[in-house]
Amino acid sequence: MALSCNLSSLLDSFPTTDDKLSVLQQIKVLINSTSRKELQDDVHNISFNLIFDSLPTFNREEMQICCDVLNSLFMALSPSSVMENYSHELQQGLTVRNQSIQTLSLSQLKRLPSDLFEVYLAKNHQFLSCLLQLLAEDNLQIATSAASILNKLGDCPESLQQLFHSDLHAVLDSIIKTNDVVRFRVYELLVNIGNSSARNLSLVIGSGLLENLLNELYGDSADVLAKMNCVELLTNLTTSDHGFTWLTEHKVLDCLETLLIKADSDVLLELLQPGLITFFGSVARHRPNEICSKYQHFLSKVLSSLNSSDMTLRTIGIETIAQIAITKNGKLILKKYGSKMDEAMKNVGQTIQNCPEDVKVRALSAFASILQLTAEDQNDEMLALTQHWFSLISSNPFNLIFSIGQQPFPNIRLASKSIYVSLANQRWALELMAHHPTFIEYLLDRSTEASSEDKRLKYKVVEALLQNSCTEEMFGSPNYLKLRLYQQQGPFYVQSQPAVTMEGDC
Repeated sequence: MALSCNLSSLLDSFPTTDDKLSVLQQIKVLINSTSRKELQDDVHNISFNLIFDSLPTFNREEMQICCDVLNSLFMALSPSSVMENYSHELQQGLTVRNQSIQTLSLSQLKRLPSDLFEVYLAKNHQFLSCLLQLLAEDNLQIATSAASILNKLGDCPESLQQLFHSDLHAVLDSIIKTNDVVRFRVYELLVNIGNSSARNLSLVIGSGLLENLLNELYGDSADVLAKMNCVELLTNLTTSDHGFTWLTEHKVLDCLETLLIKADSDVLLELLQPGLITFFGSVARHRPNEICSKYQHFLSKVLSSLNSSDMTLRTIGIETIAQIAITKNGKLILKKYGSKMDEAMKNVGQTIQNCPEDVKVRALSAFASILQLTAEDQNDEMLALTQHWFSLISSNPFNLIFSIGQQPFPNIRLASKSIYVSLANQRWALELMAHHPTFIEYLLDRSTEASSEDKRLKYKVVEALLQNSCTEEMFGSPNYLKLRLYQQQGPFYVQSQPAVTMEGDC
């Protein structure tokens, strides 16, 4: 009770004090020096109303400290307690043209799990209206936070329906006309909600806004940036079965391949190529047979892009091949492209050796996915295929990966280790590792890695090797036992250094 008495005394002085900043600082010190349990026990006895009532009179420094104080006190309460006692104040905070207050209110609303969101927000049109209007805020952080809260409407289909058939629909119509940025924020919100379930997507479709999105993509407008945003949002829909069904029924994939073909001869549409390739790659990851057989221009474009002087296009091409090749079926489809796929792998090797660091990192990570082969998918054909693709990146591919992994660039070192992890369960790759003159020495040397992430990934390589029944045979029993000891000691083991007694120490 001592805490509540002290706090109440300070709060009671608010209306009359001439030095609100000093009082706020005292409150902040008192809260920061109090345990969370004590705050939770006593905070119910404290009224926040005097602070809220004083908000309009604060200067910037007072406002920031006040928000810090309120946030600390709110965090000592459960989300339901905050909403039961201060929902009106939080709603008012959303409408105040002050980023600190808006952030305070949003941070409390983001704490609500889906069940409490449905109780306190989903049916409260005033709250939802305030959140929708924040999508039009210039401040990206505020707009993004509001969108993340509104995404929970996807868990409340009945309330979602009200978004399109009540006074909220007028709010939605109003903010969508603000500008291009806000319009696409609304599109993104609706795509995310629609992607969460078939029922939600049906409700979103009923609003007509997804049709508007397609019209922006297909229209004659020269606004390529808007079309790029449309493609990116539609890519999100490919991750769900019901989203893909809707895209197929509306022949969106056919239209996008037409755009991809036109992009070969249209300078403006050429800017859409990376987004279009990413779109088809996302679909092909889960449906490789269907996409690669029907949309052959897409795959031909991907394979040829690996020789592009445009680093963005080349990188996306490599990553798209990796998306397709991540599955056994995808690998077998790519195998059918014979010499074109071989040439693509040679270009991967050139990219790894000669391109800028950021491109190298993404190419190495993608190549690791291309080589990945689960134990269940391994047979003579698949092992021969990954071995063949690996052999094409250079005349001595393992030496290339090993030497790149020794470079003093953290991200490149990490990416090279991801390739070792992919190779560790394949016998042909174990032979290369075992016959390399310094690989096992490097692997067992803990002093070669500085960052915790590097150490963790190197440990993952060791674990992957030990899961392969051929490792002892390939590396020999002494090295195998050293690998086992490495695994037992964990990723961050540091060997203790013996103390050396110097003359004169005694």
